Amino acid sequence: MARRSDTSLAALLLTTRAIPAEVKALSAREFWALVAVVGDPAELLGCSQAEVAERVGPETAERVVALRDRATALALEVERLAQTGIATVSALDDEYPQRLRSVLGDQAPAVLHAAGPLELLDRGGLGVVGSSDLDVVAAAVAESLAARAGDDGETVVTGGVRDADLRVMRAALAAGGSVIGVLADPLVRTVNDPEVRRAVGEGALCLVTPYPPTAPFSEGSASGRSKLIYALAERTVVVACTEGEGGTWAGAVEALDGGFGRVLAWTGEGAPPGNRALVERGAEPMPGGDEPEAAAEPQAAAPSATGSTSPSSASPPSTDSNQLSLDL
Repeated sequence: MARRSDTSLAALLLTTRAIPAEVKALSAREFWALVAVVGDPAELLGCSQAEVAERVGPETAERVVALRDRATALALEVERLAQTGIATVSALDDEYPQRLRSVLGDQAPAVLHAAGPLELLDRGGLGVVGSSDLDVVAAAVAESLAARAGDDGETVVTGGVRDADLRVMRAALAAGGSVIGVLADPLVRTVNDPEVRRAVGEGALCLVTPYPPTAPFSEGSASGRSKLIYALAERTVVVACTEGEGGTWAGAVEALDGGFGRVLAWTGEGAPPGNRALVERGAEPMPGGDEPEAAAEPQAAAPSATGSTSPSSASPPSTDSNQLSLDL
């Protein structure tokens, strides 16, 4: 990144949780509300607390003044992360993916940490998500979708390091495609994996998180990052979920309710019942399921899939890339 502007600096000082603070950093909604009032947050850097209060109110002013005093600590942390290959991007930087702002509105994270080519984040592409414990059938579908997208030169968007996510990432990369991995796990740990570093170095993988790079995994962070997957992808296929339970179901319902891109659910032979329940909740049935025409109705160029073979009790249905197509 180029030299950081005062606007970027102000945005990071007010929102980052990667360095200690005496008061709580601004949330995404609070940050965007402040920007709507003051325009450029850099205007608050040289003001007295009374002057800040005139613009944003006394309670917010107290937090702003406390948060902006972290400049030295912020500079040291950003430099330390940069030395490990991790970029720190504020929502007001040119490198920030505009897809997040346009799709998520005031839910767009104010800070991102990323390892890999940032330009991947604005390409759109295919999201592939599913429960962490995919069975052999759903895993084969997820891998085949990712491989076909990669072969077509499309970016694949998924989670970062859980087993199901790794299957998707590896399939897309093996096919010569590019991948965005949206992490709920510590980025500083993930980026040190040799396989990850190789893909990042080749420009094929960008790992991104809205959380501090050292923050441990939690169910809350996993739930919070789901919206980023749907927002960064043009459409997302849910290959396995359980009705009313787990982060995959919750993330898909949130995306449907929030309008975070197209949500499709695989409904073919061997799909779990939760996928059909998700269709009833508003997702499009993925072509190749029981109602391929239904998925094509919203857009003339919706994805399509044909030719799945019936599985035996011991093996999954065929998911050869010649049978699963992604005609956009």
